[in-house]
Amino acid sequence: MIQRLTDLVGGLSGRRVLVVGDLVADDYIYGRTDRISREAPVLILKFVSQTLLPGGAANAVMNVRSLGAAPVPCGVVGDDDMGVALREIFQRNSIDCSHLLTVPYRSTTIKTRILAGGIHTTKQQVIRIDRETKEPLPAEIIREIICTLNLLIKDVDAVMVSDYGYGMVGEAVKKWLAGVEDVPVVVDSRYDLLDFHGITLATPNEEEVIWALGRSLESIDELEEAGWELIDKLNSPALLITRGSSGMSLFMSGKSVEHIPICGSDEIADVTGAGDTVAAVVAAALAAGADYSLAAHLANIAGGIVVMKRGPGTVTPEELLDVLREDKQ
Repeated sequence: MIQRLTDLVGGLSGRRVLVVGDLVADDYIYGRTDRISREAPVLILKFVSQTLLPGGAANAVMNVRSLGAAPVPCGVVGDDDMGVALREIFQRNSIDCSHLLTVPYRSTTIKTRILAGGIHTTKQQVIRIDRETKEPLPAEIIREIICTLNLLIKDVDAVMVSDYGYGMVGEAVKKWLAGVEDVPVVVDSRYDLLDFHGITLATPNEEEVIWALGRSLESIDELEEAGWELIDKLNSPALLITRGSSGMSLFMSGKSVEHIPICGSDEIADVTGAGDTVAAVVAAALAAGADYSLAAHLANIAGGIVVMKRGPGTVTPEELLDVLREDKQ
């Protein structure tokens, strides 16, 4: 297994992955705890710095790029500074932005996280402010998206969907995805997983499975029962449920469930964007010809690496190989 995973890491390079989904700007504001306000019982923070990171589907794009594969992003941004900033981040990382559409009078979705701490302490998130755009896209933009997807699908090795419910992955795109043939389609959907049919593999976490099926997951038996029900509803050959500190569970039609233990420490630093990493690695691995089990094991390693980083992180081939070398010893 270790040798196969090592070979797979080398095979990710250059694989073209079409990333379809909701692009988000993750805005991080860092402050130093100063004192309590005299106006209200709240902390006063002295501004230290501000950082913009790609979130949502944009984070998935960055993860595909970090793996050495070639992301092909298709999505929309608002007609605003944050939309421009996301484009600039992609361009600095040699990512083609020609299939990103700017929608007039629409705002880019922004998640602002304010982190506070002392001079010698790790800054912790104290509040998050979301500026969301959930209005349906204009009909002319949807038509342009479908035309773009029909063009791009001819020259990619896999499709990854990052659906955060902000309007990019609407009914027209879901219908288009159901008709994709010859390349694997990996879906990571926050709220609408059951709307995807005939896809290759979905990567929900336990909370998303509970949301989709309306049932509890208090035991392994309940988890397995839910997994088989979900794979049947999706009409998919495989399903990968991520389970935090309990690792992952892979369901494959006609085979027994494969429970994969967590890779690395269970002392998790930050789960922000971990789902994007897992889905991106699975998509890139399937694009490189891996089977479901091999792709899931590589994604499990990547997930263990990225949750030890602050903010929406990415994983490099070197980091994956370092873990594999340690496991081999």
